[in-house]
Amino acid sequence: EATDFHIKWSKGDRISINGNAYYTSFHDDVQETTFTCSGDEVGPQEDSPLYEAFFPHTIVYMDEWNGVSLSLPVNQSFTEPEGIRIPMYACSDTHELEFKFLTGVLDIKLYVRTDSLAIRRVSLKSSDALSGRFSISDGKAVMEGNVGSTRMIIDRTIHTSSPLDICFNIPEGEYTDLSICIEAENGAEIS
Repeated sequence: EATDFHIKWSKGDRISINGNAYYTSFHDDVQETTFTCSGDEVGPQEDSPLYEAFFPHTIVYMDEWNGVSLSLPVNQSFTEPEGIRIPMYACSDTHELEFKFLTGVLDIKLYVRTDSLAIRRVSLKSSDALSGRFSISDGKAVMEGNVGSTRMIIDRTIHTSSPLDICFNIPEGEYTDLSICIEAENGAEIS
């Protein structure tokens, strides 16, 4: 089932523009906002007339051999589905940036048969890369490595009356061997 996610900015959100961190200090849940540089502002690079922007700013890092590099994290943060932070990319030759999603979202609903179950961590595994270094092709993340796992620390208790909705950011694609492992608070694993 496809879910339609909309971009909503919140106070404190940070983006990277040409390798510099910018933040917004405006109200929560707005579709348009203004970002302020948190350091010395750097415009487009000499070899490119473009502004390249990424959200969140943490997917951009400096690599001493390759300069600016991009990476989808192995560890993802748990949030309620309406607050999911999907990695995004924008490219423009002006200050007007229109962000598009870089990844897809795998939405998993966990139900329990007992009264409740305390969940510590949920992991995804695949022979295809789910995290690590990536490049951009046609506005989408294309994995460069083969880190075939990603995980999320949950630390929540699930009750039979209300399932837990978990959303993973993963590269768009078809996966033939995607597996899920749930680690309970008591150390038990469910695959």
